[in-house]
Amino acid sequence: MLETHHGGSAACRRIAPRTAWVVGWGLMLLCGVAGAQGGWAEFRPQEGKCSAKLPGTPQLKTSTLNSADGPVVVRRYRLQVSGAIYTLAFADYPEKVVKRNGAQQLLQKEKAGFLGSMQNVRPTPEKAIKLGAHPGLEFGADAENTISARFYLVGHRLYQLIAVSSKQDSQGPVVRQFLNSFRVL
Repeated sequence: MLETHHGGSAACRRIAPRTAWVVGWGLMLLCGVAGAQGGWAEFRPQEGKCSAKLPGTPQLKTSTLNSADGPVVVRRYRLQVSGAIYTLAFADYPEKVVKRNGAQQLLQKEKAGFLGSMQNVRPTPEKAIKLGAHPGLEFGADAENTISARFYLVGHRLYQLIAVSSKQDSQGPVVRQFLNSFRVL
């Protein structure tokens, strides 16, 4: 899930497989999106050890990224409803990757890889956040639509919550409900 940084350190290149699963985000940004409506329910992916509220049942897509430190399995649950797109993704990195990079550096590299996979986006200010004692990063980006994201590192598992919405819904209750509902179980 990390971006490859050409010319960077060997350690950075070792842990930086391309985030193939986010390449499709650029295409999703071309869709006109609006806030979701209707009932919201708690979603608990069986292997995720987490929960989040969503306005429907997301679809699972699993992929494996090959890195010098071994394969990394990415599970991505995606739901598109009323034009809004909600994604809950997670992957377990080898513990040596987290130790070698540290939480904040790993979160920054994930953000760079995610945003680097899209064109014509303007990053918005970011802020360090926490989920209990676990470090996180909240950030966004503006394009034709607005991206709101929170990434958390819990042990060696990286969680990503991403909402793509229309500009008028970007800070509205629908996006906040999704982002604020996330829990580690």
